[in-house]
Amino acid sequence: VDYDIKELERILDNNIDTKIKKNIEVFINFKKLVPNKRNKIIFKFLSTPHRIVNKNSSYDLLIKKNKLVNNKIISTQEKEVINAGLIISAIGYKVSPIEGLKLDSTGTFFLNHKGHIKKNIYTNGWAAGASVGVIGTNKIGASLLAKKILTEIKNEKNNSREKVLEYFNSNSLKYISKDDWKKIDQIEINQAMENFVRKKIVDLKEIFRYLKS
Repeated sequence: VDYDIKELERILDNNIDTKIKKNIEVFINFKKLVPNKRNKIIFKFLSTPHRIVNKNSSYDLLIKKNKLVNNKIISTQEKEVINAGLIISAIGYKVSPIEGLKLDSTGTFFLNHKGHIKKNIYTNGWAAGASVGVIGTNKIGASLLAKKILTEIKNEKNNSREKVLEYFNSNSLKYISKDDWKKIDQIEINQAMENFVRKKIVDLKEIFRYLKS
């Protein structure tokens, strides 16, 4: 792992979020404990991916340098080019706007209070806040939100499930029922190679093709 300890220590001097501060302290301590090795993971702090350039079947990643001013990240015109054999995009998440639902000032997630947006509308995970955590951490929030919904939402209509299905069918909208999900689940299990994790079926056209068979 390769990164500039002095740069990280300068970031720590700023009034930053406690969670971020702890993460940076872990980086600093790890660097001091682990000796340099030939194979390295290099972390480019205060950098923003700008463009991927295809050059004769190889790829360059163009990044822009940032600086920290008054606890705010400010973009600069300084750039760096990294030659890459493989580029994996994992740079955060931004919700798609929905009419009638307000977004935060950055347009990244829906404004909410502990998952509640407005009457009968809730959100969770990265759509409810900054892109923090993984599936495991967001499952906890989802479980708490489900309990919150069960205590707050009251069924005001009779046969509401049948009404929803009637709406889907009358408007030719495809949907996946619980029984459909069980069928796809069993197909994935049957197709999995012995001693290997199943391959998830994620293409909707393929899913509905299996459901028809």
